Amino acid sequence: TPLLLTGATVNGGILEYGPGPVYAAFTLAKIEREAVLGQLPAPPGSPADTIPHLFRNLLVFRLGTRTQTDDRLVVSGLYAVDDDQTRSILRLSNPAIQPGIEENIVLGLAARVSRKNGDVSLEGEANGSLFSTDRDGAEVVNRPSTGFLRRLFGSRIREGSAVDWAGSLRSSALLFGGKGKLSADARFVGPGYTSVGVKGLRQDVLQYNLSFDQSLAADRIAFSAARAMVIV
Repeated sequence: TPLLLTGATVNGGILEYGPGPVYAAFTLAKIEREAVLGQLPAPPGSPADTIPHLFRNLLVFRLGTRTQTDDRLVVSGLYAVDDDQTRSILRLSNPAIQPGIEENIVLGLAARVSRKNGDVSLEGEANGSLFSTDRDGAEVVNRPSTGFLRRLFGSRIREGSAVDWAGSLRSSALLFGGKGKLSADARFVGPGYTSVGVKGLRQDVLQYNLSFDQSLAADRIAFSAARAMVIV
């Protein structure tokens, strides 16, 4: 989904099951972690300006139910953590300091409902994320027990962790006998929301989109209008 895994290059495998109303998908892969030139040693035998490749182990799952009209309810999750090679490279960069192991957890729920004839549909997604720069770091002292995300991630929240949420809502309606279509969507990404599976994710943003498409003159003429707004 756009808020869980999209646009990122992963190396691994995917297993899907979905011949009937039950759908399941699992991805086990490696995903690249960004490295900054000059902060890490170049690989042996490489030029000094070579940036070493860092990777994370990645596990993504989606479990849910769906109907013949594509109505669905899906629970999804992502877990990513620095792999052994990355930990070794980080230790070499500064042997005097034990490097922190980055960890990312995302849990979400997505749903879609529509009328039987498909002329009106509504779908949405809501995810909560935890990103820790050191998963084995010190626990937060006197951590507030209130708040859904704090209860969701519990003791995995460490000093330096970021906890936040993101969500989207989309709707569409066919008008004038299917010749016209009105679409609207809204998307919010919190300032601390992180999913390493989304490349170029823009944080701390609220976005609205509204569009209308109409076919005229026996589909020989198409009319479109759109309005978009971004609040940061």
